[in-house]
Amino acid sequence: MDENNIALVEEIKNKLFDSSKELGAAIVNSAEFNGYVNARKNFVSNDEAKKILLSYSQMVRKLNESNNGTSSNNIIEELDQKKKQMYENSILKAYFNAEEELVKLFKELNLYISTKLNFDFASFSKSQNSCCS
Repeated sequence: MDENNIALVEEIKNKLFDSSKELGAAIVNSAEFNGYVNARKNFVSNDEAKKILLSYSQMVRKLNESNNGTSSNNIIEELDQKKKQMYENSILKAYFNAEEELVKLFKELNLYISTKLNFDFASFSKSQNSCCS
């Protein structure tokens, strides 16, 4: 590669890095990101919300471990109660909503970039052995 091509490649890389920094700054300054950061801060500092989410997560784990997927109505009813309790908690509700809005923003960004490049990075990055791919 001659010196002109090397200089051109460096210029393009520098523009890409500058644009990436601008995108990062725009994300960090977005309402969605700030809403998520604040909602997470509120969640982390609220013992009741953490207790409710932990209880729900433990119940989900218990359900998944019980009888290889077959579960009693009692466990399912208890899980439904815990889920209801979770969404009645204003801190958790705000946290889940803020997380959903941030994920929505990232999906929109991925769609925009993927469309421009004609390549879907998000689907490419999924593990081939993942349960959820």
